[in-house]
Amino acid sequence: MIFDLNVLIREHGSWDPTNAILLMNYTKSRGYKLAGFELGNEPNAFHHVFDRTVTAAHLARDFVKLRQIMGRYSQSTLLVGPDVTKVDKRNVLRYFEEFLASGGGGVVERATFHHYYIDGRTAAVGDFINASILDSLKTDLTDAVTTAHAHAPGVPVWIGETASAYGGGAEGLSDAYVAGFMWLDKLGLSALYGVKGVFRQSFYKGNYALLDLDTLDPNPDYWLTLLYKRLVGKQVFHVTSTSSTDRLRVYAHCTNTNSSTYNYKPGSLTVYAMNMDSTNTTLTLPQFLNRTLHVFWLTPGGGGLKSKFVQLNNKTLQLVDKHLPLLTPIVESTSSVSIPAHSFGFLVIPDANILLCHQ
Repeated sequence: MIFDLNVLIREHGSWDPTNAILLMNYTKSRGYKLAGFELGNEPNAFHHVFDRTVTAAHLARDFVKLRQIMGRYSQSTLLVGPDVTKVDKRNVLRYFEEFLASGGGGVVERATFHHYYIDGRTAAVGDFINASILDSLKTDLTDAVTTAHAHAPGVPVWIGETASAYGGGAEGLSDAYVAGFMWLDKLGLSALYGVKGVFRQSFYKGNYALLDLDTLDPNPDYWLTLLYKRLVGKQVFHVTSTSSTDRLRVYAHCTNTNSSTYNYKPGSLTVYAMNMDSTNTTLTLPQFLNRTLHVFWLTPGGGGLKSKFVQLNNKTLQLVDKHLPLLTPIVESTSSVSIPAHSFGFLVIPDANILLCHQ
């Protein structure tokens, strides 16, 4: 658990840590281990949300105070922040930069910002497969990572809160199959641009939740997230393509060899791809002719892009007696895969023998 402390409890213009100290004393007395603390949420937006203002420089001083207090309890607990809103706006990026440059960059162990693509109240199904909208994330990633590296060198960057659409998500879209295009592309781009953590909003509640609000059954993005965690490792590769379209998007990592579900060996490669076009396409991996290929392909479970269900290799994914089913790949010997229109999935090459993936 990362616990977010209330920075608006203030006295004489500074954060009052009295309540936070009570929490830390209680936590220590119970022997609980917290992963980290945050201080405030989207502080650049306080003026129009709460009609109050905490400047970036003041917030940085508050973080320094919190770091000093945390040092009395545990040196291993992370301090995370400042959790600003989307950095595509100049004033937000300036707040992020000023916080880091005013001392915040010297005390946070993770520099964080938030990201949503679109407004959930006006979103349309076509927005989720719009290449221009997906590409807009690249600027945010570049600006956030560059700024953090300049003013907090060595501090990893996290997207501390994110989903497809803000305002609670888009009803019937953020909780449907089509949301997977934004989610998978965001994971791919974030890794490629050097972001070390992506925190999904939300597990439960809101139209962007991973669990259905009424039944608690997994929504499509849950299954996508589960496969990503099981199959995708940390080492990231740049992928080049001969295709001229931006509607076929491909990412590659070393395979996760720590998952006991599949027991893939070092040297394995995981490729994940999405076809946002309305026609089928073929993905060819010329470096891996006639290698064994494990295919985990996700398609809508009926109802098209707005489907609340997802199929893995043409089998609808559902809990079995409240337990996760086996997520079994199709095993082929080929270097070319036919990708259905409007679909995405994962390809694992167990015998790729990638040198960097042996490390």
